[in-house]
Amino acid sequence: MELNPLRWFSPRNADTYSIGDDAVLRAFYGALANISGSSVCVTQESAMRCTAVLACLLVRAETFAALPVHVFRSQGRENIADEAHPGYRLLAIAPNDLMTAGEFWRWKQLAEDVSGNAYARIVWRGAFYSEPAEIWPLTGPKPELFVDSTTHAAAYRYAGDTAATSGGIHGTVMTPANVYPVSDILHFKGPVLSSPHEGRSLIDLASETIGITIGSEQFFARLLSNGSHFPGYLETDAVLKDADVKALAAQMKEFAGILRAGEMRIFDRGLKYKQNEMSLKDAQLTEQMRWQLQMICSIFRMPLAMVQDLTNGTYTNSEQQDLWLAKHTITPICVATEAVIRHKLFVKTPGTRLKFNLDGLLRGDYATRTAGDATLVNAGVILRNEARGHYDLNPLPGLDTPLAALNLGTVSEDGTITGPDQGTQSAPTPAAAIAMLNPLMRDAGNCIRKRYADANRGKRGAAEAHDFALARLAPLAEAHARAGLWFDAEAFIAQALSGTGDTVATLEQEVHSE
Repeated sequence: MELNPLRWFSPRNADTYSIGDDAVLRAFYGALANISGSSVCVTQESAMRCTAVLACLLVRAETFAALPVHVFRSQGRENIADEAHPGYRLLAIAPNDLMTAGEFWRWKQLAEDVSGNAYARIVWRGAFYSEPAEIWPLTGPKPELFVDSTTHAAAYRYAGDTAATSGGIHGTVMTPANVYPVSDILHFKGPVLSSPHEGRSLIDLASETIGITIGSEQFFARLLSNGSHFPGYLETDAVLKDADVKALAAQMKEFAGILRAGEMRIFDRGLKYKQNEMSLKDAQLTEQMRWQLQMICSIFRMPLAMVQDLTNGTYTNSEQQDLWLAKHTITPICVATEAVIRHKLFVKTPGTRLKFNLDGLLRGDYATRTAGDATLVNAGVILRNEARGHYDLNPLPGLDTPLAALNLGTVSEDGTITGPDQGTQSAPTPAAAIAMLNPLMRDAGNCIRKRYADANRGKRGAAEAHDFALARLAPLAEAHARAGLWFDAEAFIAQALSGTGDTVATLEQEVHSE
């Protein structure tokens, strides 16, 4: 006979008693389990069976794991993509032979959110162990951080991976039991720190709210399993025998289906139909579950639209929630992860850093992505061939030159801006310059004659008219000088006041030929 250690806590048969029942967990784990006010035992494992918690965890982990990963090497003011660095293969392709990079980042985020900490071991190779060759997640008991009394160096004491916690690979230990220096361990901490060296589980901190949610789900499940969801029932003061009950059941079955819908039903034996006063709507389970979802989403900084709660969703606020997720949820995760990688994995190659590209979140938003690329191309920020690369298109000849607006021209390699027609047209000839300035000269001559006419009639003084003429001709004189032409303002005034013929035609030889 197999001994079940939990049977002493069981009010029913020990062989069928579930380890997930609250009474057993409270008695078996005692202080190790978080018992919420709803008498629900909340553990990190049981919390993941809560729908709201699982939805938040999946969105955070999958969104973070979907971001493109880049490794850059700083060279002066330039950031050069360094795909030849061995760390790029580990972080962007596969950290080991059994995991892809996306699987590793998904595991890291789930472990960090659930337990507050995620640990991984770096395997160093090459000369002086300077080249990272593999990264293995630590799936066994949590490593113990301690300071060696002799060397005064910090290290992690790890009990090793077991077959059960290493993906079920029997006879294989990914990381053996040993003492590892801190330089070999990637330690990703959650947003809440219990100490400067360790993160705190969000599930443990929010056990009360999660316990209420689990309790509500269990209440609804037991309500259905206990049959308390029927719309009505039949009542009678008479005593019904088994034959009467079977006849009644046959009568009810006879009226089932769409063919007998709407027909009058007559029950004998004094049976009366009663409406069930307790309905699911009266229990307000929907409102209760939505309030609990809001509380859990606030803990994980998760917009409601991301967990498929579109009760008050519109196109505008859903779009803003998507932006909110990127700014306030995923960005802090990226910054914290980049800091750990740079501090541990790239410590032996200064100037190298990891960067998660949040533009990857726009991969499914074609309109926004193409509009953004068009803006960057037209502003000369990225090349047209770079924009084609975003859509897996091959580069084309002539598209490796930055662009600028038409009023600015094209940016050359040395940073100068060349207009679209510059270099193909020569400077305007004196005759062409005169032709462009002639309309302005005619207008100036007419204005000057009117002012002197007013002076002759006594409306203005002669000195005032002369000052006006010089001020009116100042821009013309500057334009002639920039065009390489000579211009005499006094001669122009004299010709304008003579009133004989066309002032411009008269001055063409006298003014422009000298």
